[in-house]
Amino acid sequence: MDPQRIVVTGMGIVSPAGIGEAPLWSAIVEGRSSLRPAAELAPTFARYGFDPGEYEGYVGVPTIEELEAYASAHDVALGDGELFAAQPVIAAREALWEAGLDRDGAPVGLSLGSNFGQLGLLEQLVRRRRAGALDDVPPRTVATYPFPAVARVLTRRFGLRGPSMVFSLACASSNFALGHAVDLLRTGQADCMLAGGWEAIQASGLIGAYRLGVIDPQPCRPFTKDRMGFTPGIGAVFLVLETLSSAAARGAEPLAEIAGFGASCDAHHITSPDPDGHGMALAMQRALDDAGIGAEQVDYINAHGTGTYLNDSIETVAIKRVFGARAHAIPVSSTKSIVGHTAGASAALEAAICCLAVRRGLLPPTVHYDTPDPECDLDYVPNASRRQEIGIALSNSFAFGGNNSTLVVRRFGT
Repeated sequence: MDPQRIVVTGMGIVSPAGIGEAPLWSAIVEGRSSLRPAAELAPTFARYGFDPGEYEGYVGVPTIEELEAYASAHDVALGDGELFAAQPVIAAREALWEAGLDRDGAPVGLSLGSNFGQLGLLEQLVRRRRAGALDDVPPRTVATYPFPAVARVLTRRFGLRGPSMVFSLACASSNFALGHAVDLLRTGQADCMLAGGWEAIQASGLIGAYRLGVIDPQPCRPFTKDRMGFTPGIGAVFLVLETLSSAAARGAEPLAEIAGFGASCDAHHITSPDPDGHGMALAMQRALDDAGIGAEQVDYINAHGTGTYLNDSIETVAIKRVFGARAHAIPVSSTKSIVGHTAGASAALEAAICCLAVRRGLLPPTVHYDTPDPECDLDYVPNASRRQEIGIALSNSFAFGGNNSTLVVRRFGT
């Protein structure tokens, strides 16, 4: 018996381009980066207890004034001085509203990915302790920084009665959250799932990445010869996934189809990918097999494309492993060059971009692309978007620890 077809019926997006799909899609169509120097944002970050400190570089963040305006208009609590904690509530609200599920008690499950969770609140506790002001901390704050806390907030606020879970697998967190949601839907353990991820900027994570030497002092330049690393960002993205039969029964319009998911682990190194690209290739091949499609049917690949030297070159090798000579004919781009690397939210953000791309027939570009790298010799859609019909897209997310994942997004009706 064929597995249930899984469709997307709603999307909620908070990205460095803004709230909603319109500003994000505008940046993609125009090939316009949303990355800004961290120094310009320091006064704003300071209002919410974050100081970039020693960090020198660019970041991708939503417009803070827009977040505040949305939160005020829609009664979204900002938490204990942590504005960015409002992001997942905003994204979930938008996704459920678009899907027509904005009613309490909906039989919807939650599958959430995040790299650091609410670590910023823990950092605030440490700062207050050092300042001798720990008595000013509300007791409930201690219960709000662990990873499950955001899931508790979302399930209570939106009355989500289905299964609820949280994944933390670094950069691939929300791809695994999406993949697990697909499994629950296919096996009948849920009819509808709110799945995605979120990330806020945390001082320790930002400074740690900077010290590891994986952050480019310029806006990130994936696949270019002189690339030096990624640009960190924050955001929250949720997709409403449901079986096609559930969507049809509700009269909901499918925006795209999630046709397959594949995963693997390099078991090689804590940060560096396996140099032969075997694990990455295995995740892509498993996703194709899960979707029941051949490599010749893929029209576009949204690459993990962080802008680090090893990641980009090895991902290129892995794509060639799977697609052979045809790899050179498949457009491959990294939208992290536009919105930055939003860590636990990145895979969900890129899945949403793929849904928009297949629906609207446009290839997202890799911006800041200048000097080609001989080791990265594919079509990276340099600097400008291109019109092209896309029936099937792959969305790659490869994380620290060798956690590889690939999602297959298909244009509905293809």
